[in-house]
Amino acid sequence: MNHRMRTTSKASIASVATALFALAVALLVPLTSPSSVAAAGTASAGYRLVGSDGSVYPFGNAGSFGSLRGTPLAKPIVGSATTPSGNGYWLVASDGGIFAYGDAGFFGSTGAITLAKPIVGMASTPSGNGYWLVASDGGIFAYGDAGFFGSTGAITLAKPIVGMASTPSGAGYWLVASDGGIFSYGDAGFFGSTGAIALAKPIVGMASTPSGAGYWLVASDGGIFAYGNAGFFGSTGAVALAKPIVGMDASPNGYNLVASDGGIFNFGDAGFFGSTGATPLPAPIVALSPSNKPLGPPPTTTSTTGGSSTTSTTAASTTTSTTAATTTTSTTAPTTTSTSTTAPTSTSTTAPTTTTIPGGTRVNRALSTNGDHPFQYIPNQIVAPAGSRVTTTFRNPSSETHTFSFPGFSEVAVDAGGQIVFDFTMPSTTTTFRCSIHTADNMIGTLVPGGT
Repeated sequence: MNHRMRTTSKASIASVATALFALAVALLVPLTSPSSVAAAGTASAGYRLVGSDGSVYPFGNAGSFGSLRGTPLAKPIVGSATTPSGNGYWLVASDGGIFAYGDAGFFGSTGAITLAKPIVGMASTPSGNGYWLVASDGGIFAYGDAGFFGSTGAITLAKPIVGMASTPSGAGYWLVASDGGIFSYGDAGFFGSTGAIALAKPIVGMASTPSGAGYWLVASDGGIFAYGNAGFFGSTGAVALAKPIVGMDASPNGYNLVASDGGIFNFGDAGFFGSTGATPLPAPIVALSPSNKPLGPPPTTTSTTGGSSTTSTTAASTTTSTTAATTTTSTTAPTTTSTSTTAPTSTSTTAPTTTTIPGGTRVNRALSTNGDHPFQYIPNQIVAPAGSRVTTTFRNPSSETHTFSFPGFSEVAVDAGGQIVFDFTMPSTTTTFRCSIHTADNMIGTLVPGGT
């Protein structure tokens, strides 16, 4: 782990950034290194905005595969990630509950774990077969094929962690604190930070360059801080914003910033495809994720909630963006008390696609209740291979809360009219499950090992 800080003054940073920008304009070349350009792929031709209530607003070629709008949540949504194909996405709540849509698989969550600090963000692995969740204390929770490379869970931080980004290889990640302190793990390189700079506004997010040899940090006023081979293409640092910036996504040679009202500000080769800046929202925007699809035919799916586009700026005044900083201090990787776990339950409302995982089979099974008394499970028997991981979508159309539990498995509950996705390991012997609230009504069923 590296947490290194600059000692350069804000004034000198501003002057250097301004000089570099002027030189770049004079030469008619972008402020980015050749390696960054060489590593660049194709910019996404769309993006999704996500509200704290789980609303999803797709623009450009970003499809809509479902949302939580109108669904009562235990905790607000705080982040999102898109699958590599662009045909699915995850939403994550502050309790670590995972909601998977499209081709996004469910690999675990902290929805049933008592966390020391709330989850503040997530990142997907390159394969899309796993993801990391990060808490405000820097605790890392790795699921699927996501590796655990370290955390700040056992470190007393000067400021809370506010976001993360993974490396292109998936063998590392960066955590960023609200003061711009950077913590790098695995094969993630340290290229600079604002940890020793007095910022006008706190850092709220970060994004990596395609090569992983640099990154951008963004502040709530839209100030951009570029390190490594990350180019500076503009900012809103000198613009009076109606609402604060809450996140960003990156393209090969540019980036989009999003405000809490859904206003979009695009720079470099990042395209503007629409925004919710002029639309009254039921909840503020908390995340922005790319479609991961280049320009092409429009998506086959559509969003149930759209937004009017607003004016995007392309050449805002420069702020205190810097190129690679000289490091002054370094710390060794901490021993972490954060561990990768697979929670037995989650608050996801969409069952993942059935997949085969090392060590056994993962299967999907649907479970529901009837709507009238006497209550019963439908079906009242769940059949799956012994030892398999069973992902179950439990729907409750009745007017009362129902639970699901069996010996050795933590009870899960779903409120009237709701649903929940949870998973468990199929016992090796026939086992009875029941609703603890309605046991007297004989609301029971059986888990039967066998079948496929």
